[in-house]
Amino acid sequence: MKRFLPPGPVLAVGAVVVALIGWARAEIRDHTPAQVLAGTAAGAAATWATLVILL
Repeated sequence: MKRFLPPGPVLAVGAVVVALIGWARAEIRDHTPAQVLAGTAAGAAATWATLVILL
């Protein structure tokens, strides 16, 4: 399997981006912290499932 980017740095950058967006959504009170955590979990599950199917 050929990889285009190393997975470690990609996951680290992705985690930082998700954390910043989640923090911003809670800070401006568009979502509660529980909603941010639920959305993060749902997004992670969807990403994992997609990668399992495609790879």
